[in-house]
This record gives sequence, C-alpha cells and structure tokens, in this order.
Amino acid sequence: MLGGLIMHWAWLLILFVLMAGSLFTMLIIVGFLFFLLGEWLFASPDYWNKRLQGNLPDDHNKILIYFISVLPEPVIKSVNIARVGDDEDCFKNEPFRVGFFRTIHNPFSFMGITSTVIRIVDIRKSSLRARPDTIWHEYAHSYHNLLDETKSDFTSRWGKMGSGVISDYARRNGLYEDVAEYVANFYLAITGYSSLFDYFWWHRLVWRVKLESCSQKLVLLKDYGFIVESDYKKFLLKHPEFKTE
Repeated sequence: MLGGLIMHWAWLLILFVLMAGSLFTMLIIVGFLFFLLGEWLFASPDYWNKRLQGNLPDDHNKILIYFISVLPEPVIKSVNIARVGDDEDCFKNEPFRVGFFRTIHNPFSFMGITSTVIRIVDIRKSSLRARPDTIWHEYAHSYHNLLDETKSDFTSRWGKMGSGVISDYARRNGLYEDVAEYVANFYLAITGYSSLFDYFWWHRLVWRVKLESCSQKLVLLKDYGFIVESDYKKFLLKHPEFKTE
C-alpha cells in the first residue's frame, strides 16, 4: 500500500513538473512572439506608412524631388549626384538594399577650393514609394560626410550623447547609422508619416533608450544643420515629450 501511495505521488510530481515546464515554455514562446510583433509594429514605420503612398506623384524622379524638398538646403547641396533605379552597380550584389550612399574621388578638387570627394546617393526605384525615409537616411549620410570633411566636431559630440540609439539597425551598425536613422525618422514625423518617435515607449521598455539622450540628439541635429528651427518646433508640437529644459 505504501509503495502504491509513493508511486501515486511520484506520478503527480512528474505530471506537475511536465505541466510547469510546458507552461514555462509556452510563456517563453508567447513572449518571443510578442517581441517580434512589437518589433514589426513599433520598431519600424513601414507597416503604418503604406496608407500614404497613394498621395505621391507617378514619376519616380518627381517623387525623389518631392521628398528631397523638405530637407535644409545645405543637406540637399551636400549630394552631388542623386539617382533612382534598380540597375545601379551598388544594388547588384545586395538585392535587399533600398538605398546607398558612397563617395568617389573628385579629380577636379584643388587646394581645398572644392570638395575632395563626389557624394552619390542611389535609391532603389521599386522601394521609393514605400520607403521615403531611405532618401532622408542617405542624404543624412552625405551631409554627415561633408561635416567630417570640414573637420566639424559633430561626430565626437554625438558619440558622447549616451544611451539614445533609436533603432535596432543603428544598434547593430554604429554611430553613423544612428545619425541617419534620427534624421530619417524626424522627417517621417513632420511630413505626416509614422515614425519611430511615435512608438518611443517600446524602445524605452525593450531597449532601455533614454528620453533625455534622444532629446539632446535632436537639438544637436538642429545646431549642425540637419534640421531647421521651424521644423524642430513643428516636431515638438507633435512630440512635446522631447522638449529639453
């Protein structure tokens, strides 16, 4: 009888362990699926921005000009060549890339009178409507490159800003991508698109991004010409939480 009782409780214990293990596994799976869903909905503006594509011109070059026009003049002028197309050399080996910034040596530079490099931005035609942030992202790279060429201290100041990386892409690829992601999402925000700033709570919750650092980075972008004062004020009307004291 005692042996039967022991076996009974042993089976109950085994069943309890199995159920607890299954529950724990289920919680892990549900948590992971929630994280993936959150990253899709809140860590990328692509899903929400599809609703605005119908308002754009039909011609791809006109679309490019339309989106470029919101940028400050120094940022626009930092790019020497801007092209739209799917057949450029830079896309041949990278089928999933939607934009590309590169520099080539300027053979006509002389004694610092002109830039030592020619800055080129290529945008994939097939993604132009769906990803306007790509344009602003690549133009930010160009202007950032120009600041570095002119010995600006912008990069060193940005690097001292602390924990304020706004996207997973920037976390994986460093400071220059962080700057470009900030610029791209800033212009998404002020032009009526959804941006990472709309879901900043997710980044604070999951990635421990600090609001103060983000606010300081936006001010730095304004101080160095990536954005202008009027657009910065427009942004703060939509996102007052990023105001600095």
